[in-house]
Amino acid sequence: MNVNQLYPHRCNILAGFVCVALIQLITCLPVGAEEGAPTLHLEGTVITKDFNMDGNLSDEPTPHTFTASVSGFRWTVLLTGNTNLVGGRTIISCDGTNVYAFIPETDGRYMIGNSLVPVTHEGAVYPGRVAQFPHGIMGAVWWGYCSSSVIGTTNGFVPDVLNLLIRLPERGPISGKVFAKFGASSRLSRYFGPVQTTFYSTNSETGGDVLAAIDPVASCEREGFTVETNYIITRYYPNRSPDSKPHPFGQWVVMINTFYPETNYVSFTPKFIGLAHIRDFRQPYSGEYLADHWLTEGERSSTQKTPVLPLTVSDPPKYIGLKKLVLLVLIIFPLAIIGLLQIRRS
Repeated sequence: MNVNQLYPHRCNILAGFVCVALIQLITCLPVGAEEGAPTLHLEGTVITKDFNMDGNLSDEPTPHTFTASVSGFRWTVLLTGNTNLVGGRTIISCDGTNVYAFIPETDGRYMIGNSLVPVTHEGAVYPGRVAQFPHGIMGAVWWGYCSSSVIGTTNGFVPDVLNLLIRLPERGPISGKVFAKFGASSRLSRYFGPVQTTFYSTNSETGGDVLAAIDPVASCEREGFTVETNYIITRYYPNRSPDSKPHPFGQWVVMINTFYPETNYVSFTPKFIGLAHIRDFRQPYSGEYLADHWLTEGERSSTQKTPVLPLTVSDPPKYIGLKKLVLLVLIIFPLAIIGLLQIRRS
């Protein structure tokens, strides 16, 4: 993943996006039970394929592994790529109110005044339950297992989560929309996975290019859950004429290795230790800041003019101002003279 897509103004961060336990509740019920939604844990792989105009692979397929916990409109996904690179692990989650993107252990530096402040992580927070994800891999996972609370199965315009319109990377809520035509759906209350879907540039009834399609391949039923364990999202080159057949230029192949009901408590907000550079798109106090946790609305409003918040981290090195230096000289110099006189007398 490339952090430049998410943090265009960061300082000294290379290219690169963990679920931790929540305090156990007295009720001893899994997270999600209070909302009436089951919590499911999934582990799988996303393989990215790119094709040329002849339909042949243009590059070697790129695999990413992921783990996810999903409970209704709350979910958290850990994507893992090349862990030797900054951004090899990325956490993207939704607590039902906001979407969080978090890249741990980026180890950057930010110039604050005359000081370089070490920053351990990078993060962003978006309002709502859907955002423009920084790459298609997360979009492919989101469409399969995290979208049911936002998008139903009625034909119509939906947020362009997969960036099928190929726009410049967006920040915050998605403005682009594509037309989705859904196939037959037999979703149950404990069904996890996509239905057959075709995406068009405009209303499919009045025309429009076929942009992409989701095709479920296999499903599995276990412990009361029905999960689509394999599906393929295919992206197409835009049609050049009404009779032309769409040519694929890319695919995401999603495969689930294992799934089971979640028995541990899950945090749907990324937790971290240390200082993070956070880009906050929630209005009316959107902006950037350094903090050791995601700020609440009250904290953001009271510190809107103070973008640096070293809360529990050590303060950066401070420089002595000119006035303080003069004051120290005025105090120390007479004392030094007195000390020298006393030495000479003795």
